Amino acid sequence: YTMPWSTSPQTTSSSSAFALAVDGQRCLLTNAHAVHHASLVELQQSGADEKHLARVVCRGPDCDLALLEVEDNAFWEGVKAIELCSEMPSINDKVHVCGYPVGGENASITQGVVSRVDMQPYRHGHASLPAIQIDAAINPGNSGGPALDARRRCVGVAFQSLRDGDTENIGYVIPSEVIEHFVRGFLKRGDYAGFGQPGFAWQTLDNRALREAVGASRGGVLVKRVEPAAPAAGLLRERDVLLSLGGHAIGSGGTVHFRRRERIAFPYLTSRCCPGDETDIEVLRDGHIHSWRLTLGWPQPLVPMHPPQPPAYLIFGGLVFVPLSEPYLRSEWGEAFEERAPVYLVEPWLTNVRSFPEQEVVVLSCVFASQLTAGLTHFMNRRLLKCDGQAVRSLPHLASLVDKASGPVVIF
Repeated sequence: YTMPWSTSPQTTSSSSAFALAVDGQRCLLTNAHAVHHASLVELQQSGADEKHLARVVCRGPDCDLALLEVEDNAFWEGVKAIELCSEMPSINDKVHVCGYPVGGENASITQGVVSRVDMQPYRHGHASLPAIQIDAAINPGNSGGPALDARRRCVGVAFQSLRDGDTENIGYVIPSEVIEHFVRGFLKRGDYAGFGQPGFAWQTLDNRALREAVGASRGGVLVKRVEPAAPAAGLLRERDVLLSLGGHAIGSGGTVHFRRRERIAFPYLTSRCCPGDETDIEVLRDGHIHSWRLTLGWPQPLVPMHPPQPPAYLIFGGLVFVPLSEPYLRSEWGEAFEERAPVYLVEPWLTNVRSFPEQEVVVLSCVFASQLTAGLTHFMNRRLLKCDGQAVRSLPHLASLVDKASGPVVIF
């Protein structure tokens, strides 16, 4: 991303995948991060020596899932698809995690129990979705492997673990309902269907004085900020109190009833829908309760985690411009980029909200040395605000401004 016209040396990695049966159709499922940027995907069955070529037919970055397709039909000989369990496992249910973790060539099976079911941030995407916490070991290579219940049904897909130095044996599994949403969305639309986003930031109303200030005696959550580019911008505004969503009352802590004696963060309800779907909401505004229909949207981060491939760039007069992305920040300043990068580049990543759909943060990445750019080569990693006096909205907009420039000098 620092030099987007070049490519890094190729590397290899291994993960797990499995055959799954959904609505009578069989498919091959793995993690999206396992095939991210993959130029070649090969599958090898357990106990077999031959490798089969495969291709990615659908990738869901938000849910960290991907569907594969094998080019050789002989691959399916003797392969039995696993049945998908339609129910979420209960606390303390036993699960078996299957896969090919590091440390050996053969398949590995580890046993654990379900510790909790909660909303968790998925590392590969911007969204928080339901996740099953288990105490079975999930190591590199386990990614994409199934988690099976006592009846050998798939209750989820292993995808990440928590390693912060203070915890042990905390692994996470993508639950079957997220898998079902992803697969059925693809079978229906032929592409990634996505997970609905409410389009606003919210705050709990645990504080009694705050509840009294906004008149929220029934609970609910306070709308702190509405994303200007989201469908919610035409309906909600700051200081609204969201009382219910989809017919489910929202508590002052931002949770809704989940299962017997369990609660879960209310975005769980929108995660079960697709972008473009509508849901009923109750909103308290200026002392009056309104019943409206909210259209859910797509995540629209200002600084994307997964920018389009290949990376876009613009070179003009030796000046190299690129759109700001999280991979760019990591390539320049490493994993601790939020501490090392300039504030004017970290701030858009922290807020991460677009003011209009096509908005991008454009960065002057570097300046090539030449007679034209003598004395300017020290300029790098600067945010571009204007071109010839006009605010730059995106990299394509910058290209159009440069093309339209008619004078002998272009001022950035």
